[in-house]
Amino acid sequence: MKKLILILLTLYSTFLFSQSPISASLEKYRIDFIPEKVFVHTDKNIYAGGEVIWMAVYLVDGQTHLSGTPSNAIKIELRNKEGKVIVHKNIFSNDGHAACDIAIPAALPSGNYQLVAYTNYQKNTGLDNLFRKTIRIIPGIQRAEKIAPPKKTLASNKGAVKAKSTVRFFPEGGDCVDGVPCQVAYAVENITIPSQKTFGHLIDRKGKQLVEIKPNKYGIGKFTYLPKKGEKFWIKIQRPSKRVQLPPALEKGYHLNVRNEKDTVKFLVKTKIAIGVKGIRLVLHSRGQLLLNQKLSSDQPFAWIKIPKNNFPAGVVSCTLFDFQKMPVAERLFFVAPPEGASEISIKADTTVFEPRQDAQLKLNTTNSYNLLSDDSTTSRISLSIIPKQANSKIDGDDIRTWLLLNSDLDIPVPYAPELLFDKEAGSQDQLIDDFLLTRGWRRFRWEAITNNKNFVPEFPLEKGIYLNGRMGKYERAERSRPGKVFLTHTASGHEEEVMTDMKGNFSFGPYELFDTTNIILQGRFKLGKKNRLNPKISLDNNPYVRLQIKEDGFPQIPFKVPFETNESFESIKEYVDLSNDMLTIARNYDSLSIVLDEIEIEGKRIVSAEKERRERTLMYTVPNNRLVVDSVPGASSALTLFDLLRRLPGVTVS
Repeated sequence: MKKLILILLTLYSTFLFSQSPISASLEKYRIDFIPEKVFVHTDKNIYAGGEVIWMAVYLVDGQTHLSGTPSNAIKIELRNKEGKVIVHKNIFSNDGHAACDIAIPAALPSGNYQLVAYTNYQKNTGLDNLFRKTIRIIPGIQRAEKIAPPKKTLASNKGAVKAKSTVRFFPEGGDCVDGVPCQVAYAVENITIPSQKTFGHLIDRKGKQLVEIKPNKYGIGKFTYLPKKGEKFWIKIQRPSKRVQLPPALEKGYHLNVRNEKDTVKFLVKTKIAIGVKGIRLVLHSRGQLLLNQKLSSDQPFAWIKIPKNNFPAGVVSCTLFDFQKMPVAERLFFVAPPEGASEISIKADTTVFEPRQDAQLKLNTTNSYNLLSDDSTTSRISLSIIPKQANSKIDGDDIRTWLLLNSDLDIPVPYAPELLFDKEAGSQDQLIDDFLLTRGWRRFRWEAITNNKNFVPEFPLEKGIYLNGRMGKYERAERSRPGKVFLTHTASGHEEEVMTDMKGNFSFGPYELFDTTNIILQGRFKLGKKNRLNPKISLDNNPYVRLQIKEDGFPQIPFKVPFETNESFESIKEYVDLSNDMLTIARNYDSLSIVLDEIEIEGKRIVSAEKERRERTLMYTVPNNRLVVDSVPGASSALTLFDLLRRLPGVTVS
């Protein structure tokens, strides 16, 4: 009879965590990569061409989910199905919050678009953790003399390449081991799942049916079987008729099983290696924050570890098994839901139906017992939008809770996450979420990458504000570099700044704390002669024949993971199409605050050339060479005399 080892652990404080190489690696990850997360709350999910996307943007620490990160600049991009950036904005955030708006081009084709948000430093950890949100855009009013009627059909799937049907397998922990019962999750993609019918069976090489395969409506499921050395297993699908082979089991290795129960989490380690689980180390971390670093000393082939669930923070917890050579051999994710009733926001209104342009009187209240963005239980930051009922799109998307706690830490997001986690009517969906996590993986970092990278040099630097980057070239040949000096003048405040370029003509201004659009003037100068290319004494009096080009940031290549075309019928959104066209028409005609007068006739008398010449001879002053517009002179309101105004003009001396 085999002896079962049970270890009961209660995590009280960090004194349990010795500074092992694994602990040091997690600390190095924290210091080097400085994990950050961005979430964007849009006023709605469906828009028409010509409308504006209004956004509240949140930037938080990737581990604690508190505001206050080293980065202060956030990039917002609207991308099409090819990944091309249609509109982009750089916004500044000094306290982890910002507001932004993007005007959608009126002639943009209808379909699903991708809203992407990230900091420059986030790109050092890969592209899987960048914020992405699906935005549905429908036909808008085209900018023409006559208003075009809305299109009666949306983008079709005609000519689209049919996706390949697949069944993917995910052995729990990473591998199945010969002779050890193994739990396997599977994901069915692009195959119609019959309701109330068997999808397929697990069979051996003789065709014997071992386990019934019946995925849920999301196309995922799991089963447990006993792998055998030299034996092959398949999943036999009934419709369409096909067989998919399971990955082979390891002859020797480790299998990690996690049971996420109501109040506790149980970890079962199994192996067929002669020394048993001795020397195995179990490491738990949440978003890179170390929770457990436990070394097993038993020489038995099995070991249980049981931990009370209230010792874990809410969110995705990664469980990794390291062998005695300190190499990761198995990994598993599980989810810890936040306490019930945490961060509830109640909204009360005097009426349930608001008329157009009617004032909305709302009363908001938050419990704030578990604030995701602040550890201060007395304050909250809430973003709220009131939209027409016709704009209630069915597009799936995260709220700030599911993004920070769940999908921002996964390589493939869990669909309908708000419904699964926080829908009271649906009840607890812990088991369904656990099934999803069996088919997902932690992709924020690889253990090998952070343990082997001794001298980390970030490819993408931190941005403490907004930067203006560009290049100076020759006037006649812009592609040829021209090193020298670039002068920046802020027209509103009169602020002036100058920087030297490098030998390739590249220059950079910043970082700046800018909260809105502003106008500046850029001027470039250089001195003749090779010895004077980087002469710091260059001034505005030197050669002005240069060409300045503003350089856009390099946009990362982000795959488009949702279908661009949609099967949604025009009738299902017709009410919003009509409403949007009405609002756009009103905005175009009346929001400019112009007054349309009745038609009037103006009569004038043409001045003959002789009369014009006579008037010019009798004038005391001729036409001036230059004019002084008082409103354009900085500080003009404080001038007492005309001479005070003249003294404020660049290059003018008054004596």
